Parts: sequence; structure tokens; C-alpha cells
Amino acid sequence: MKSLLGFPLDLIDRSVIIGTEEYDPESIKEILKLRAIEEKVQIKAEALQKLTEIGAKSSLRYSVQLLSLAAQNARTAKHEKVTLKDVERVDKLFMDIGEAANHLRKYEEKLMHH
Repeated sequence: MKSLLGFPLDLIDRSVIIGTEEYDPESIKEILKLRAIEEKVQIKAEALQKLTEIGAKSSLRYSVQLLSLAAQNARTAKHEKVTLKDVERVDKLFMDIGEAANHLRKYEEKLMHH
């Protein structure tokens, strides 16, 4: 018999389940700042704010990925710091999981038939 979580009941009985909550924008911003320090990335305030907004709308994971991509874009453009323009560029080039799922649904027929 399976539990509501989809796992066998005897496995659930031996597990510790940790409840989680969504990150608030301030927490997302702090995590992005720490990640920038770890990656040795300097970032302008407006670029950090845009990544925070993206993280709140989409996910922290996606905004952290965009931070890395924006840093690569900044290096290529020879910027000393990640700018808002760098973040906006990579955000246009890539999709989060929700956007990708919507894209696949929209073009499902075309993608499934050769």
C-alpha cells in the first residue's frame, strides 16, 4: 500500500519529513549575494534586484542559474560587474521550467510529428 506521498508506508514510517516554505524576496536576494561572492562575481544593485524579482516569480534555482549566465555574458562584454542589461539578455535567451512547459504544450503537435 502506498501513502499519499506516493512512497510505501513502511518507508514513510522510517523517514524524517522536513517541511519547507517558499523563499521570500529578501531571502532570495541574500542567497544571490552569497552565491555571487562564492562565484567571485561583482553585480550591480539593479541587476541583483532583477534577479531577485525573477527568483520570486519563477524559482531560486533559475535565478541562480541566470546569475552564472549573466556573469559569463558580462565577461564576454568586458563589464567589470554584472549589469541589468546582462541579466535581461540571458533572461530573454533562456526559459524557466514553467515557460518551457508552456512552450512545449503550445508546439506539441509540431514537435511530435516529423
